[in-house]
Amino acid sequence: MTKLFVIGDSISIGYEPHLANLLPSGWQYARKTRIEGNNTFAVDDNGGNSSLVLSYLQHRLDSSDDFNPDVILLNCGLHDIRRDIQTEDLSVSIEQYESNLRDIRQLVASRGIRLIWVTTTPVDDEQHRQHEFSFIRRNEDVLEYAAIARTIFANDAIIDLYTFTEQLTDAGISIYSDHVHFTEEVCRLQAIFLSDALAQLLVPQM
Repeated sequence: MTKLFVIGDSISIGYEPHLANLLPSGWQYARKTRIEGNNTFAVDDNGGNSSLVLSYLQHRLDSSDDFNPDVILLNCGLHDIRRDIQTEDLSVSIEQYESNLRDIRQLVASRGIRLIWVTTTPVDDEQHRQHEFSFIRRNEDVLEYAAIARTIFANDAIIDLYTFTEQLTDAGISIYSDHVHFTEEVCRLQAIFLSDALAQLLVPQM
């Protein structure tokens, strides 16, 4: 049995039901969920920014005897690049993002868990402005932060969900349901893409 654990932003929540159903027998699927009484990290299924993901994984690996995944499918970035509507300050600076990802990688590796990075999905700047008024996101920040992540996880497996999703737009598919989330059909296609990539990267343990 290969135990796969998913932690990511709300994009991962969108494709989760499809991905869980697409995995073959021999896989055990779980994802980050709420832990009552702890406000150190995001309180719901959303992983949040890289600082919150690091706090969550530290908590689970240090205090949970039953948290022993073989593989962690990881993404964080969309919450890090949120900019204040007035000051345009980033939620998590690129320097802190780099530090957080390095700490996450070291932590996961120290427990003998395999890490697979999923690239952050595209942001359409105009689409985002039309639907979200409390903060700013820009695709140029997605790309800048993604370059940092690619460097840190260069020796790990990387699944390029950004390019796959962008190609759907190039194919003429309307992909967004709001400022940054995707339609149900796009979520389904993302899950197929991810499950195919995982099948190539991992051989389930029976």
